[in-house]
Amino acid sequence: MAQLKALTEYARLMAQEFEMWSLLNTPFPIKDRGGNTNIVTQWHGTPSERLVIGAYHIYDDFRPAEARKTEDGSFHRFVNQVFLYSTGTRKGQSSLYIQIKRLLGRNGALKIPK
Repeated sequence: MAQLKALTEYARLMAQEFEMWSLLNTPFPIKDRGGNTNIVTQWHGTPSERLVIGAYHIYDDFRPAEARKTEDGSFHRFVNQVFLYSTGTRKGQSSLYIQIKRLLGRNGALKIPK
């Protein structure tokens, strides 16, 4: 009986953790327009958006309020290095800078995509 209670409590805690994670990491609303709608991309965003958002959270943990959208700035270089490491390529991706400019505000704060 004690094990069942512990398992119930564990499941409840994990559900709460997932809900918090989901709110922080899936800020994209689903807009079902019918036809050829990619619901996964609409919910999670494009891979480059997800990379910039995830890198922002990591960068902000270690260097709070220092992320800027300056091209070749420290945050841009960090995102590019994460991209290079994760994909195993030797060349960065220029579309990341476009995402950084779109997702960061003037003060470097992350803007939630609409």
